[in-house]
Amino acid sequence: MDQFVEVRWFPPSAGWIKCNTDGAFFTFSSLAACGIIFRDSRANLIGCLVETVLAKSTLEAELLAIIHAIQIARRHGWMALWIETDSILAIRAFSYPSLVPCSLYVQWLNMLFHIRQMRFCFSHIFREGNGCADSLVGFSLRHIGYHWWLSVPSCIMTTYSMDRGKLPHFRVS
Repeated sequence: MDQFVEVRWFPPSAGWIKCNTDGAFFTFSSLAACGIIFRDSRANLIGCLVETVLAKSTLEAELLAIIHAIQIARRHGWMALWIETDSILAIRAFSYPSLVPCSLYVQWLNMLFHIRQMRFCFSHIFREGNGCADSLVGFSLRHIGYHWWLSVPSCIMTTYSMDRGKLPHFRVS
């Protein structure tokens, strides 16, 4: 019998920025994309983006989302960063860099060097709790390129409002 499990997005502690990332590779079109959203301790959006990327797999797209998120955070001076993703394999790559595809290995090692200079943590969240980043990736199917927002785009408004209101998302297990 199926069970419903509550999945909630939680904001970071004061002084931290939480960044949810997602990556996708669409076999049919060979298109890959990243969705990234940055929020503060009050769950306010401070920026989000979608970006079409060169990747040959979902894992490459997931890792590129993390790499790009850290690059953006460093450019903005956000030196206390919490990365959260629904990719368990991407999370494991922090401990096991050998999981990183050869094409991204140098970028990944550079990123690991940079996070040593930050207050940094990472975690896994089920897809249902990563809805903003997931919806951003979905947007990229219809709007190829790079899109940056400083206000909440309509494609994530419902999920963003649920997260801000501390409402649960449900996962069937």
